[in-house]
Amino acid sequence: MHPLSRRFVPRARPLQRIGRRRLGPGLLLLPLLAWACGEPAAPPPPAAPAPRREVVAPLSIKTTSYPADWLARRLAPSGAMVSLILPAGEDPPHWQPPGALVSSLAEADLIVANGAGFEAWMATAALPEGKLVRAADGVPTIAAASTTHSHGPAGAHSHGAVDPHTWGDPQTYALQAEAVAAALIRTRPAAETEVKQRLKALKTGLTELDGALAAAWAPLTGAKLAANHPSFAYAARRYGLRLHELPLDPDAPPAPAAVAAAQAWVDSGGQALLWEAQPRPEVLAALPPGLIHVVLDPLEQPRTEVYDYLGQSRRNIAELDALVVKLKGTPAP
Repeated sequence: MHPLSRRFVPRARPLQRIGRRRLGPGLLLLPLLAWACGEPAAPPPPAAPAPRREVVAPLSIKTTSYPADWLARRLAPSGAMVSLILPAGEDPPHWQPPGALVSSLAEADLIVANGAGFEAWMATAALPEGKLVRAADGVPTIAAASTTHSHGPAGAHSHGAVDPHTWGDPQTYALQAEAVAAALIRTRPAAETEVKQRLKALKTGLTELDGALAAAWAPLTGAKLAANHPSFAYAARRYGLRLHELPLDPDAPPAPAAVAAAQAWVDSGGQALLWEAQPRPEVLAALPPGLIHVVLDPLEQPRTEVYDYLGQSRRNIAELDALVVKLKGTPAP
């Protein structure tokens, strides 16, 4: 071989030196690209489901008369559905609900009644006793002779041996409120705190009313008063009144026997007659002259869309104040 040819023969590089060469940036990316083109990454684990909130249906309450309805609406917890089944203008002791309506009451969570015979139809109705609260049960009632009378176009009715007008005494009414509150708590234990708060506020209002009524009736404790209907017996017991009953219908002229009874009462010193509704002019004309007539709301039925037991009681107090003024101008018997 020519000596100069050795210059052009490349020298073999040791294999071990190749491993020691620095890899370029492109070679470094090859593993990453291979990873990116491989299997997709596993998705993150799903979030834990939110705890399910139990949906509680609104409390369904059916009431059978206004005194019971007033208590239920003021004591029932938020969201409760309270409905009065008594149609407007109907008299609870006289009204007879349709059979389908009575049957539907079983669907309610609670049935609130005044009791003491006020809702006369309940004596023969098949109702679920576990859902029924008669608010007057256990309160001190007034015994009354069984009498039949009329005070409106619905006709005559009987109250039986117990006077049912328990709400006429705010303190007795407060005892009924306690019974309704206890039934609400039994039916919906989770609402106990709210019901007790409502009961406390209600009893405060009734206590204030009791004081105002005591002051209004105090000047009349010595007066000789009569009432056309046994609506005020509980007030008479509470505030120490002398109250005679003259069963008269404000919408129908009195029979001769009723006129004679009224005249005999006036002759014995009777001064004022309390009416549960405004009597017609022909009724007043048939009664003895000189008799003072006063209309007091018996708080049995709503007479307007905006009607409230406490508000109507205050209107009664205004009527009592006016009666005191009239009696002061009347010569003593």
